[in-house]
Amino acid sequence: MRRKKEAQNYDLKAQRKVLLCPGCGQRLLDSSLGIRSRLFTPVKGRNPDYYVKCRHCGAEVGVTKLNNSDPPRACGPGADRESRHGNTAIP
Repeated sequence: MRRKKEAQNYDLKAQRKVLLCPGCGQRLLDSSLGIRSRLFTPVKGRNPDYYVKCRHCGAEVGVTKLNNSDPPRACGPGADRESRHGNTAIP
């Protein structure tokens, strides 16, 4: 029988898939099941969405989301006030 915290985490882990480092094959990061991603070594002319450093081999890996159907959300310290409040007018 699982403890309460183990049971809660098990449900979350079942909804993830593991992405492996293209250099060494070790676990790089987890992703949702519905997200498709491409992992590659960043070179000139390729601009990934995210950069991740492998903890095993130290290689810098670029991550690009392939299904970007979600509209971009503007939030955080760099977001302007209009976009956070639903006004989409661009000055």
